[in-house]
Parts: sequence; C-alpha cells; structure tokens
Amino acid sequence: MRGAMGSLVRRALLPVVALAVALGVPSCRGVGGRAARGIRIEQVVQAARLGSAGASVTLRIRNGSRRELCFEEARFEFYLDGAPVAEFRLHEPVRIPGRTTSDCRTLWRLRTEDPMAYYALGRRLRSGDTERIGISAHIEGRSGRYPVNFSCQRMPVSDFLNTFGLSIKDIENFLE
Repeated sequence: MRGAMGSLVRRALLPVVALAVALGVPSCRGVGGRAARGIRIEQVVQAARLGSAGASVTLRIRNGSRRELCFEEARFEFYLDGAPVAEFRLHEPVRIPGRTTSDCRTLWRLRTEDPMAYYALGRRLRSGDTERIGISAHIEGRSGRYPVNFSCQRMPVSDFLNTFGLSIKDIENFLE
C-alpha cells in the first residue's frame, strides 16, 4: 500500500486496530472473561477502500473459545479538539466458529460531516501528534451466551493506546 491510496486505507484501518486492541479486554469475570481472553485478531490480511465512505478489511481472527463468536456492532468515533470528526461503523455482523482461526471479511462505513477535519485527523495520526485526538469506542458481541463488550467515551487516543501498551509506531508496524 503506497501513496495516497495507502494512507487512506491506513486511516480507515485505525478502528480495526482499536478493535483488535479492545478484543484483548475481558468483558466480564469468570467463564465469560476466560472466553474473551482466547479471542485475538492476528493479522490484517487485506484492506481496500470502498468508494469514499467505506472499507473492506479481511482479518485473521483466532477464536480460542469453544463457543461461536459474533460481533453484532462495533463503532469508533474520533474527535479533534473535542469536535466530532469521523465515525467508523461495522456494517454487518461478523461470526467466527469456536476453536478456529478464520479469515473474516469485515465491512466498515465511514461517516464524516467535515472532510477537511477528517484530513487533518489523518495528518495528525500519521505525524504521531495525538494530544488533541479523542476516541469513543463501543463494541458489542457474544461468545456463546456470554457478552464480549467494550466501550469508552471520549478518551484521548494516547491514553487509549497507553492503556493497552501500544504506540502510534506499533500501529504503523501493525498496518505495514
């Protein structure tokens, strides 16, 4: 992925990286928490822009639990200087059978009210200047009858990454 198209795809993939990070967080204690720990996104296999408002991302997902995993909703909202800039939303549910590693195609929709603010957001992410960028995330899913949920509200991207021991450089390496 080189040039302008590569940078557009990289910006579209940030929510997928956030999803990968969030999947490592157990949603509840006990059996459900143990099931959630066996769920990992291992690789971004392929990524492609779909017009100006979406992306198709194929992920290699490992479901180490014995239960089918279903993500019904995933939404990431990005803020620049406190103002909403972009929302990425999972377009359709994703299902992964238990005890498998599967390549799953996910479809993401992008909604932005201000394309110039979205461009500025991308430039700041590429330069590593995340001080004034915030993120809200909401992920809902199930592993069998146990919920696999994660949410945060207007958290600074730097705090979001630090919570999970990641840096912008880690994200760049993940996407290369």
